[in-house]
Amino acid sequence: PHRPRSSATISSRYSKKLVKVGPSFILSERRDSFGIFVRDCVTSFLSRESALPLPFKTEVLDLIGPLLTHAGAAAVNKATAAQYLAPLRTSIRNIIVYNFPTLSTDYAEQSATYGQYVDALNALLSALSSSCSLAFLEELFPILRETE
Repeated sequence: PHRPRSSATISSRYSKKLVKVGPSFILSERRDSFGIFVRDCVTSFLSRESALPLPFKTEVLDLIGPLLTHAGAAAVNKATAAQYLAPLRTSIRNIIVYNFPTLSTDYAEQSATYGQYVDALNALLSALSSSCSLAFLEELFPILRETE
């Protein structure tokens, strides 16, 4: 049976397909407006107000890597890159604050919620790793602390 898809799901998949065509082509300096469009879609999907479930937000995190790569390539200077990245930084911070537990032990290890958290954390780390950017490393500090 065919399940109807939400407009957010369709927009996310469309954005991903466009970016997969070739981030270096679509998110090039000559297409800054598209890069800003994709960034704005991502930030709206990841926003605190979106009330979208964490598994959906995990899918959207796949777009962070190409956006970080685009920011580095398209930025005229560090101030331009910082301005472009500010909404993404806020979105990442919101996911960590509002969708991640204070401690991973707050969720039972075998629970679906714990699995969703681990998937989202892996997607976030993968996106940051693929971009070769340290732009959001500071945002991860609250979840990367060590305890005894």
